[in-house]
Amino acid sequence: MADRSDIDEVRRRTDLVSVVEKYVTLKRAGKGLTGLCPFHQEKTPSFHVSPEIGRWKCFGQCNESGDVFKFVQKIENLTFPEALERLALHAGVTLTRPAPPGLGAGGAARPAGDERERLYRINALALRFYRGILAKTPPALEYLRGRGIAHAAAEAFALGYAPDAWDMLAAHLARQGVDLADAERAGLVGKSERGSHFDKMRGRLVFPIFDVQDRPIAFGGRLLGTAGPGAPKYWNSPETPVFSKSRTLYGLGRARKAIASEGRAVVVEGYTDVVAAHQAGFENVVATLGTALTEEHVKILARLAPVVLLAFDADSAGLKAAFRAAEIFEAQDVEVRVLGLPEGEDPDSLLHAGRRSDFERAMDEAMPLVQYRLERLIRKSDTGTEGGRLALFKKALPVLASVPSVIEREQYVKRLAPYHPQ
Repeated sequence: MADRSDIDEVRRRTDLVSVVEKYVTLKRAGKGLTGLCPFHQEKTPSFHVSPEIGRWKCFGQCNESGDVFKFVQKIENLTFPEALERLALHAGVTLTRPAPPGLGAGGAARPAGDERERLYRINALALRFYRGILAKTPPALEYLRGRGIAHAAAEAFALGYAPDAWDMLAAHLARQGVDLADAERAGLVGKSERGSHFDKMRGRLVFPIFDVQDRPIAFGGRLLGTAGPGAPKYWNSPETPVFSKSRTLYGLGRARKAIASEGRAVVVEGYTDVVAAHQAGFENVVATLGTALTEEHVKILARLAPVVLLAFDADSAGLKAAFRAAEIFEAQDVEVRVLGLPEGEDPDSLLHAGRRSDFERAMDEAMPLVQYRLERLIRKSDTGTEGGRLALFKKALPVLASVPSVIEREQYVKRLAPYHPQ
């Protein structure tokens, strides 16, 4: 059982508004603040925070309420002791009766919350290691210069470099007192058949991935130079107790305020797309992590803005998945639009070539998802022949059927009318 004085001290040192603002965009309303409830989907803000009494309440559908501990419990799916431990760590409070190292109360195995804290520490140690190596690796620094990534942007995104060596990170973590079994669970270290540990990521530019509390939870790596046969160009951390690809967007921590203030989020496919966009002043840009947009991604973005722009390659798996998942956007009441990027270009290549205005225009001219699909079908069809027009309509009918609004559907039918088979 937690000591009451510990709970009171953590509560006293913790600013409820600062905690909530990591997840919810709040606006001043009288003596309190309001925002969209993070625990259910809504369009009109019903979530209220009262700093004077240290409480929050949703006056909408879910009717949830509580203090800072309850908020962290619900938003992070933690037990009360886990939420207390996390808030105590951030508040600089040493709990009176911490569990013995490696054990919980009564000698039981440490709870999942303790494992998460160990993984956060390992990721933080790895991040410092990778950043230190980057500063001493001229080829990696030259690569950044060649890609137009300025030192300020590299620092802002905490880029690093994983040395092309067998076990430098593993040895470094061991020297820091890390149990390498935990480093394996973090996905950073592997174990050979002979029992020796090795670094999973080698010879790669490192893109750390942070959670909304600005803690490193995973890493992405871009191969520099050559590697053995079959080595992937990109390496990503596996799923861990602190990292889920389907619930994480790269760059979200840096993009949250811009997304909320602009009322739209831009989703791209690559790490360098995000870095290049932010460097060019487009700070509302985030990326998926090698996966298609999921329902969780859309829910996260829907809390911040009503419009999502997809800046994916026209033939990418991500965009095709977005076509199939149109109902996800509809269910979250999110307007989704697609950027018509020039053939063979992505945000990084456009911005690296100095074509900032082209990227800006593509955002301003982004089409609704259905319109983009139909225009793409028209463009790729042989509309000069009867067979081509017939094939176009066969492909277009399911797209039209997905439009719930009769008025919108009629507009799209008019767009297709000139290509109707005779």
